[in-house]
Amino acid sequence: MILFSPYYFPDKKLLMALWRARRRGVKIDLLLPLRSDIRLMTYASYAWFSLMSKLGVKIYLSEQMIHGKGVIVDDELAVVGSANLEHTSFYDDYEVNVRLRDKGVVKKIKDKIFSWMEKTIALNEQEWEKRSWGQRLKEKIAMFLYRLWHGDK
Repeated sequence: MILFSPYYFPDKKLLMALWRARRRGVKIDLLLPLRSDIRLMTYASYAWFSLMSKLGVKIYLSEQMIHGKGVIVDDELAVVGSANLEHTSFYDDYEVNVRLRDKGVVKKIKDKIFSWMEKTIALNEQEWEKRSWGQRLKEKIAMFLYRLWHGDK
């Protein structure tokens, strides 16, 4: 399974779904920009990286801002659309996604995402854990502000 989005701030339901999928042995890749165009979202996303790594989710960071949003499951299913992987898209905005099951179309989308992933940096959990206290503080502040704005869903 590949999830891709310019913004990543999972709610409890998504975290539980990812955890259950990993327990079943599902390989999960997460493609995100290294820096999004909204600094608060960048640091809010970073706050989740340690947990995602511990769950066994492989995180790929693009040097370029990506605006694609979706999920690919094997070669069987792609869901693409306007919904980001974060609270605003889940609860506040009117978003639209399309579920695609045509294997030819799913393959084209998957090939495109793989071409994006070839140009990324894979997050190294050991290196990530060595980040500075200043970086961690920015993540905590971003997490607090984002939860303050959206509530704890």
